[in-house]
Amino acid sequence: MAGITRQDALKIATKLKARIEPGRGHGTRAEIYYQGRWITWFGISRSPKKDKPQGHIPRHLHQTPHETKDLAQCPKSREDWIADMIEKGIIKTDAGG
Repeated sequence: MAGITRQDALKIATKLKARIEPGRGHGTRAEIYYQGRWITWFGISRSPKKDKPQGHIPRHLHQTPHETKDLAQCPKSREDWIADMIEKGIIKTDAGG
């Protein structure tokens, strides 16, 4: 499986309803919120090379590279990702989850 590309990163940011913020240097920040609370962020390279690897994204999303690629290629939804984050304890719910 090919790595995460800039195009994948943009699809993931859209799917996770990330807030896009200009970053410092050569990237853009995609910040992800859930119920008004900040969860995580990842950088998206602004390199003109749209196939430049974005290998840091799975780590920032607390996912394997395969799970992250699934976010970009549609099998996995925002709701699936949120459920994973609750199960892993990254997102705390009012019920203590």
